[in-house]
Amino acid sequence: MLNHMIEKAVAFLLILLLPATFLFSQTSPEELFPEPEAVKSEYTKAQGKADGERDAKGNPLYICGGAACGIFGVAFAALSSPKPPAHVMLELEETKGETYAMSYELAYTKKARTRNLVFAGVGWAAWIAFYLASGIGSSSNE
Repeated sequence: MLNHMIEKAVAFLLILLLPATFLFSQTSPEELFPEPEAVKSEYTKAQGKADGERDAKGNPLYICGGAACGIFGVAFAALSSPKPPAHVMLELEETKGETYAMSYELAYTKKARTRNLVFAGVGWAAWIAFYLASGIGSSSNE
């Protein structure tokens, strides 16, 4: 009988202590998830700017926006904020550093916005040329 009571007491004690065992085995979050060291690279802010400007292509579909919407298409192109793809930005931050990536993104956005604005202006100008050449706007009676 005594043996049976000891077994129950040990089982009860283990049941009470089991949920608290993780408290004794924890390590600090700094040890589990160390902060990644900053990327030390030879890539500079000027290189990031030059690469961002080189990679910015703009979107030729803004020609359609400029032709269809006129000044509103041009205004939208001026207000838009094109960004480089997210996977490219993550790769640049990991391999070339945060400073390079930030200057790349700023230069990319500025250059792509300028190109989109040019595309929209070309579309608007093409629509105006078509409008004037077709004589839609002339008020001559035959």
